[in-house]
Amino acid sequence: MPSVIVMLVNGARTGRFIAGLALVALCLVAGDVIARYPPTYVLGLTGLGAAVAVGWWNRGVLTGLLVLLLLEGVPFVHTQLGSSTSQGASALNDAIFVALVALLAFCVLGSTRNRAQDRLATLASFWASCYLAWWLYKIVVGSPGIPLFSAVSFGRDFLIFSLFLPLALLGIRRQVHLVGFATTLAVGAAIFSIGALAEQITHTQLSWLIHVNRVATYAGVTRIFAPMDDLLVAAFPAALAATLLAPRAWRRPAMLLMVLTGLANALSLTRALYASELLAFFLISLAWSRGSGWRPRRIRYTVALGGLAAIAVTVVIAGAGVATTGNSLSPVQAVVSRAALGVTNVQNQTGNVGYRLHEAHLELAVLGDSWVAGLGFLNPAYHYVPSLPEGSIRDVDLGSLSIVMTMGLIGLLLAYMPPIAGLAYLLRRRHSFVQYGGAMYLSAALIGSITLGALATVSGLLVLGSMLVLCLNWTALTSSDT
Repeated sequence: MPSVIVMLVNGARTGRFIAGLALVALCLVAGDVIARYPPTYVLGLTGLGAAVAVGWWNRGVLTGLLVLLLLEGVPFVHTQLGSSTSQGASALNDAIFVALVALLAFCVLGSTRNRAQDRLATLASFWASCYLAWWLYKIVVGSPGIPLFSAVSFGRDFLIFSLFLPLALLGIRRQVHLVGFATTLAVGAAIFSIGALAEQITHTQLSWLIHVNRVATYAGVTRIFAPMDDLLVAAFPAALAATLLAPRAWRRPAMLLMVLTGLANALSLTRALYASELLAFFLISLAWSRGSGWRPRRIRYTVALGGLAAIAVTVVIAGAGVATTGNSLSPVQAVVSRAALGVTNVQNQTGNVGYRLHEAHLELAVLGDSWVAGLGFLNPAYHYVPSLPEGSIRDVDLGSLSIVMTMGLIGLLLAYMPPIAGLAYLLRRRHSFVQYGGAMYLSAALIGSITLGALATVSGLLVLGSMLVLCLNWTALTSSDT
C-alpha cells in the first residue's frame, strides 16, 4: 500500500502508470471489436481513430488528406463507389465533404487571430453569402420541374466551393498548418504523377495506386483522365516557383515535384493546359522579373531559357506538321504531334476545336434568352436535352460555359471573383515563391477556364480553393502590414 501511495505522488510515474493502463484497456477493447464485428467496421474505426490523431497533431495535414480523398488521390481508397455521372452524386464523397466542413468549422473555433487574415476571411465570407444566396435561388426557384435533392446533387460542386473557401481561410491559418496542408497535397501529387507515368510507360493498370475516370489512346500513348489532374496543374507552377525562389532546403524536393508533375502534365496531351500554363508562366514571370536582386535576376534567366525552349518547340512543331501523326509514337513525339495538331485545329476549326465550337453552339441555342440568370440545375435524369451530350446542359469540355448554362452571367461573375481578386492580391505582394507560384496557377486557371474545369468541376474548385487558402493566408501571415 505505501508503494502505491509513493507511485501516485510521483508525477512522472503516475503518467506512465495511467498510460500503461490505457494501453491495456485499448488492447482489450480492440480484441473484443475484432472478435465481434466484420473487418470493414474494424478498418473504418481504425481509420477514424487515425484521422482524429492526425487532426490533433496537425489540422492542415488532415484537411489535405480529406481533399485528396475527394480528388481520389489516396492509394487503395476509391471514393467514387456508387456514384452517378448524370446526377453528379456520390454518397461517400458527400460524407467526406461533410467531414471536411465539420473539421474546418471546428478549426475555426480554435483559430488564431490575425488582422490581415481576418480581412481576407471577411471578404470571402461576404462573397460566399452572395454566391450561396444566388445558388439557393437557382436551386429552389430557378430549376423548374427538378426535385430539390436532384437539383442540389447536380450543382453541388458550387456549394462545396462556397463553403470550403471561407471556412478554410478561417481555420487553416498558422504556418505549421499551412505547411502541413501544402506538404500533404504535394505528396499526393507526386504519388499520382509516379503512378500515371508508370501506367503510360508500362501500359499496365495500377488501379491500387491511382484512380482513373477513363483512359484514351493517342498515337500509342495512353491519356489518363482523373480528378487529380487538376491538382497537377496547380502543383507544377508551385513547384517551379519553389525551385527558383524557395529557401535552399526546399529546392530539391520542389525540383523533384516539378519534374514529376511537369512530365505528367505533358503526357496528359491536353493542349489547353499547354497553352494556359505557358502563357501564365511568361506573363507572371515578366511581372516578377522587374527590379534588382537575386530573385528578379533568376526569374529573368529562367524566362530567357523558357523563351528559347518555346522557340525551339515552335520550330519543331512547324516542321512536324501532320507527318508525326502516325499510329505509334514515342511520348515526346506524341506531345509534339498533339501540339502541332492543335495549331492545325485552331487554324481550320477542325478536330476537338471544331467539336467544342459545335457543342458550344448547341448549348447556346438551348440557353436562348436565359443568359443573364441561366437555366438552373436541370438534372438530366428529370430534364433530358436530346441535342446535348448525355442530355446534360453541363459539359466539362466547355469549361465555364456550364456556369452560364446553370447560373447565368450572374453566377459567372460571382464564380470568377475569388481567383481574380486572389491574383490581384498576390500581384501586389511579390514577397516570395508563394506569391509567384500562386499567381502563375491562378493565371493558368483563369486562362484555361474557357475549356477546362478549374471553375466548373468539383476537383477544379477544390484545388482552386486550396491554392487560394494556402497562398492568401501565407501571404497575409508573412506580410509586413500584419
